[in-house]
Amino acid sequence: MTSAPKEVRDKLHTLYLKSEMYYEIAEARSEGEAVIDIARRLGVSVSSASKMSRQIAWMVERRDNRPLPIGLTTQAAIAIEDEFGIWPTDDDKLFVERNASRIFNSVEGKRAIMAEIGAWLLYQQDH
Repeated sequence: MTSAPKEVRDKLHTLYLKSEMYYEIAEARSEGEAVIDIARRLGVSVSSASKMSRQIAWMVERRDNRPLPIGLTTQAAIAIEDEFGIWPTDDDKLFVERNASRIFNSVEGKRAIMAEIGAWLLYQQDH
């Protein structure tokens, strides 16, 4: 994979941070933290924190505290697991890159998930 321009890498990194913040909201809520406290701690509105905790709760259960490679979102890891039957690690980067079209052809939210996987592949390449 060739390196993307810095502006593309920055945009993908922002997408990664936003996605993982949503996951953090849902995880904190599943551990019993009050929505108002989560909202204050992360600097988001109470309604946003509440909405995200409901919408992303399924990801907390699916991830089940398994570690993620740096730069890969929980949503993308779940898509990889659904398609290939593996929870991704740094060692799986080349395999995922070579077989990414299978994920694109199989999942909903294709552009967002492929962007998240692309961000991980770029991050791994740059670091």
